[in-house]
Amino acid sequence: MSDDTVVHPSSHDIGTRLYRARVAAGLSRPELARLAGVSVYAIADIECDRKHTYPSGLTIAGVARALGTTMDALWWGGDDEITTA
Repeated sequence: MSDDTVVHPSSHDIGTRLYRARVAAGLSRPELARLAGVSVYAIADIECDRKHTYPSGLTIAGVARALGTTMDALWWGGDDEITTA
């Protein structure tokens, strides 16, 4: 892979990680949306991979903050596994 290659996480993986983190935090979609400052539709679109696009960085930042985790954990998972407060 060259230095200028951009690697994107799968939008499906992001949705799966978001769903698992939300459930682990004991939050409904409306509750998470309110805490993250996004619409409930944005949460549902990410979790269900409805738009087959990547959510914005601002959306992921708000969701990560609301869940007490990092953007990296939502984007990539792996070593930076999602933990909720």
